[in-house]
Amino acid sequence: VTEYTPYYQDILSLYRKGICLGSDETGSFLPDASITRGAAAAMLTRVYRVFSGSEAPAYSMPERFSDDAQISSWAYDSVYFMAAHGILQGSSGKFMPRAVTSAEAAVGYAQATREQALLIAVRMVEQLG
Repeated sequence: VTEYTPYYQDILSLYRKGICLGSDETGSFLPDASITRGAAAAMLTRVYRVFSGSEAPAYSMPERFSDDAQISSWAYDSVYFMAAHGILQGSSGKFMPRAVTSAEAAVGYAQATREQALLIAVRMVEQLG
């Protein structure tokens, strides 16, 4: 991300808060890269934690997805937290953690770049308090 990227200050602010982390081995943000479902779950959980000022509340573990083993360890708790609250759902018993979020894969979600996903989160927090 450079100072010439739209929303540079918002992205930098979210990085400093620990919401937006690097997306490759060098820690680069890659604003035009699509986001996987696992990464979206992790980012949304970090948004919740930062802006609510608390850890994710206790929840009943939903039924495990049949592709549970494909969920990265860093996204695992977030995937099930989001699934338990109906924010991100699976399809046919699978979560598809490495699939790019698209309208076909998840009702109500459109394909989004990492930058767009962060901006959606910013607007969500601003509007919902």
